[in-house]
Amino acid sequence: MYVATSHCLIHEQYLLLNMKHNLVFNPVKSEKLVHWNQSGDCCQWNGVTCSELGRVIGLDLSEEFITEGLDNSSLTFHLRYLKFGLLKNLRYLNLSNAGFEGQIPIEIALLTKQATLDLSTSFNLLHSLKLEKPNIGMLMQNLTEITELYLDGVMASATGKECPILESLANLSNLTTLQLSNCALTDVFPKGIFQMQKLKILDVSYNQDPHGSLPNFTQEGYLQTLSLSNTNISGQLPSTISDLKHLAIVDLYGCQFNGTLPVSLSKLSQLFHMDLSFNNFSGPLPSLNMSNNLKYLSLFQNALTGPITSTQWEKLLNLISINFGDNSFSGKFPSTLFTLPSLQELILSHNGFDGPIPKSFLHLKNLGYLLLSPNQFNGTIWLDMFHRMQYLQTLGLSHNNLTVDITSSGDHGLSAFPNMTNLLLADCNLRKFPSFLIPSLHICLVPLKQKLSWKNPESFCNCSTLRMLDLSHNSFNGSIPECLTSRSNTLRVLDLVGNKLTDSFSYTVSSSCHLRLFNLHGNLFEGYHSKIFVIVVNKGLQMKLVKIPNVFTSLDFSSKHFEGSLPEELMSLRALIVLNLPHNAFSSYIPSSLGNLTQIESLYLPKNILSGGIPTGIATFSFLSVLNLSYNHLVGKIPRDTQIQSFEEDSFKRNEGLFGPPLTKSCTDGGVKGSPTPPSSTYKTKSSIYWNVLSGELGFIFDLGLVILPFIFCKRWRLWYCKHMEDLLCWIFPQLYFVMNIRERK
Repeated sequence: MYVATSHCLIHEQYLLLNMKHNLVFNPVKSEKLVHWNQSGDCCQWNGVTCSELGRVIGLDLSEEFITEGLDNSSLTFHLRYLKFGLLKNLRYLNLSNAGFEGQIPIEIALLTKQATLDLSTSFNLLHSLKLEKPNIGMLMQNLTEITELYLDGVMASATGKECPILESLANLSNLTTLQLSNCALTDVFPKGIFQMQKLKILDVSYNQDPHGSLPNFTQEGYLQTLSLSNTNISGQLPSTISDLKHLAIVDLYGCQFNGTLPVSLSKLSQLFHMDLSFNNFSGPLPSLNMSNNLKYLSLFQNALTGPITSTQWEKLLNLISINFGDNSFSGKFPSTLFTLPSLQELILSHNGFDGPIPKSFLHLKNLGYLLLSPNQFNGTIWLDMFHRMQYLQTLGLSHNNLTVDITSSGDHGLSAFPNMTNLLLADCNLRKFPSFLIPSLHICLVPLKQKLSWKNPESFCNCSTLRMLDLSHNSFNGSIPECLTSRSNTLRVLDLVGNKLTDSFSYTVSSSCHLRLFNLHGNLFEGYHSKIFVIVVNKGLQMKLVKIPNVFTSLDFSSKHFEGSLPEELMSLRALIVLNLPHNAFSSYIPSSLGNLTQIESLYLPKNILSGGIPTGIATFSFLSVLNLSYNHLVGKIPRDTQIQSFEEDSFKRNEGLFGPPLTKSCTDGGVKGSPTPPSSTYKTKSSIYWNVLSGELGFIFDLGLVILPFIFCKRWRLWYCKHMEDLLCWIFPQLYFVMNIRERK
């Protein structure tokens, strides 16, 4: 877009100034509205673009921190009917993250020359704008010249069963960009949108309800970005995807795709980013020889099998990230993958790769993450070899058939690993821990039969950044170094399970300890106390709580075979937010004291033997968002006029004695939904109506309605009236804009 050198039209400048004066915005953060003033030419204002004739053709109010909504009642005339409706030459409108809230007005549909419309909102303003009445289809049906549409984060959840709101978008033949991410879309996603010939960017990610499948693509398509992540779109990836010659980004993360990957993927020469993680793809990985621009490749958590030698990896010199984790790949790992000069992340965890690790990994000088565990790699790895990889942050070699040798051929020390923070060496046949690495670590994992002992405990104690230390299943004996619990202010997880620790506790956990998990199971401690206690530090005050502390916010006792009544002690945990007790044998009544848990957000009690009624105290929970009482023996009526009735029927099913909404059965119909009782035919009103007297008046009102009602209920007539009547008045009275503005201010 360009900035015009001619002056803007005076009445359009009045419109924009009046809009500014009726919007509440933050002048400190504003970069556009704050600079609009009557002395300047509106074509020179930031956020305004004009044509060569001085007509406003572009309006950008994005990120303006406006605090009054688009449909605010005090702005209805000024903002809806006057402003946007009369800037009829507008080609570009950007209100993204401007701060507007509420229903998007239908008057935007009057901007029939519009090419770009951006109403998107960021995550912190998610669903603050709504497209319900009108819905997407109604708003867009007249915008036939639109080329770019951005509605990310706009609530557009209206069902398409009566009106195919998404199918209508396929009729916008000029559309090149369609972004509908996080719009709460529902129903089947129309295949016609995938086949739009001019469409280049399609993003419908983070809409969990839409389902459907991909169509066969045609060679006429220009699609460059296909983002369907976190949707329910399923089926196989069609082989005709290779017809999309311009396809650069394929993001199918977290969908429901299955079947084998088509061999035709190898023809996508423009491919730049491909994420197929969290699907159900199976079979071998096809060759990607022609995708020389590929930088990001993730196949994480699928069911892919076989070797990965079909691709000539040495040709993919631009690869930065490879994630093959959580599949069933097997065979030798190609050494050429360890020669890619730009590679920064290589994740091969949870597969069946075998054989020695190629020494060529020493060429990966930019590598930051190397996760090879668990697999079946074998041989000996000298930890000293990694000193050439100065950017290495995470090294995972656990649970292979490897032997890790920590002897050093030179005096490298800590300087050889300046960025190492996560070291995973479980089951690597260690005989000595590389203490020179510890000072830089955040996570240290060396469990399972390493036969290590406390020789240099100060190595751990001097680590100022260590957050997780797992030394389980070794041969540590004696006492726990006091520094691990008394001096560390960063350590969160300490796992010493399955060692030979024997000394009794001779010290108290200090107030500076930040441990969240301290596991000592399977040791040989002496002198256990008969009572379990917890040391809790609150605002610097150390307290010893012998009973269950009432500060707990989450309890999950799922599938623990508990029986008997629900303990009253649980009802005293007033800070409790989550209470999960499913798959147990709790019986008797739900105690009325459950109402004490006023902060509860999730109450999950299915598949117990609870009986009696639902206590009315539950009806007072203001924050309850998850409720499940199904598969019990509850009876009686579900409390009415409460938040409980907002939950689905599944939350109460298989309680044969329960009735009332949301359940469809009542206490008398035996589970069958009955017909409403018809009104009595003998019912009479207390007074009669004299129809002969009213006939004339009713006839006049009826005739008047025939004229007025079409303007009220017919959208096409109403829009025609707004458009042409205001144009006519402004043509007859050129100063009408100014007069109307002055009177409105008064």
